Amino acid sequence: MLNAVCDVALAGSRLQDLDEEAELQVQKIDAVSFAQASAQARYKRGVASRQTAMDARQAVLLERISMLEADGQRPSQDIAMSKALGGGYSEETPVALRVQ
Repeated sequence: MLNAVCDVALAGSRLQDLDEEAELQVQKIDAVSFAQASAQARYKRGVASRQTAMDARQAVLLERISMLEADGQRPSQDIAMSKALGGGYSEETPVALRVQ
């Protein structure tokens, strides 16, 4: 029983950490997107180099990749929580795709 409670607490903590990480990633993406827009505007005016604009764009892409990696961990943590609570993972009925 104690192990089950520990598993639920651990899974809940991991899910909470993922939520907090996602929130921070959104803030990071907003910040680097602003910097990228600023660098792009400076480049268009001839005040900054193209390299500066490209570096700023790369920063945005790297933060978005980090967000996707964090989002990719959520399904496994949801499954871990379900198992810790005593349930099993049951896949929903797949949607049939039809070509028209």
